[in-house]
Amino acid sequence: ADFTMNAEEKMRVVVVRYFLDKPTTSLQTGTCIFWKNAPATCDAKQLDQFLKDVGITTHAYLAQVYLERFKAYMSLEAMGSLGHFDFSQATGKAPMQLDIRITDLHDE
Repeated sequence: ADFTMNAEEKMRVVVVRYFLDKPTTSLQTGTCIFWKNAPATCDAKQLDQFLKDVGITTHAYLAQVYLERFKAYMSLEAMGSLGHFDFSQATGKAPMQLDIRITDLHDE
């Protein structure tokens, strides 16, 4: 089914899609959350804090974000303050998207 956002056009919305890194999971079997009123730009530390605030990650999980430019996932920790995410064009009618892979550091 198609989904239409009821959010105001001026509200900055980012769709954060995420999945647990296991052999049988992928973005197609994952879930998503709306980041309403996301900042216009944020660095990896701010994104990591958002993931913790909404309960997606804890100290036992490693979050990696998909970087379209490099066609690869990179851990938020490794990114540090080397760059930022630009959400300035995201709106309630045209949300932007982030893909996150979550690794359980205590999974054996």
